Amino acid sequence: MQHKLKDAPTSWVLDESKLSEDDKTILEYCGFPKKVGMRDAVQVRVKRMRANNGFVDKQVLDLEDYRFLITPKDIAKKQIARYSYNPNDRASAEQMNNVMRTKGYRNYYVDANYIEGFLQDFLSKFSTPKPTPSMLEATEQPEPKKAEKKGLAPAQKGKAKKMYLEESKDAKEIAEALGKDIEVVIDYLKTLK
Repeated sequence: MQHKLKDAPTSWVLDESKLSEDDKTILEYCGFPKKVGMRDAVQVRVKRMRANNGFVDKQVLDLEDYRFLITPKDIAKKQIARYSYNPNDRASAEQMNNVMRTKGYRNYYVDANYIEGFLQDFLSKFSTPKPTPSMLEATEQPEPKKAEKKGLAPAQKGKAKKMYLEESKDAKEIAEALGKDIEVVIDYLKTLK
């Protein structure tokens, strides 16, 4: 995660009409701001793990590890400058690592220009996935299958044979008399010829 601040003054308001109830609950739980002013930035506080007489960054972050605070953009820029270092200067990098070892939180700053993208990334990590159109099509119930055609029982075969050969009844009359599907009766009658 990186700091994302821009000098262009922009404000932002959360559009709750696009959010599900699950999304609203998540944002309320971690204190996500509902609006960001032109001179404000959001401080994203990410909890760090205690280890070796200090703190280290966690590999896997949970929802409980995030907190959000509104701060003035000027203070955000001062904090970024205070906790930044030149990666080419080994001494300043070591000093910054020693300072960060004592910090229980790592702070990132995001202003109104980038907060919408940050919100989408945040919700994609912690919210329940929204179904795509192809997923919705797959959840539609298929038509129930017709029961497979079962053959006639031996007693029914004898009765159907007698009705067909001796009484000269057609397949429809035999199917009604036996209470079977006409296709099953026709399949049996074809074997008699």
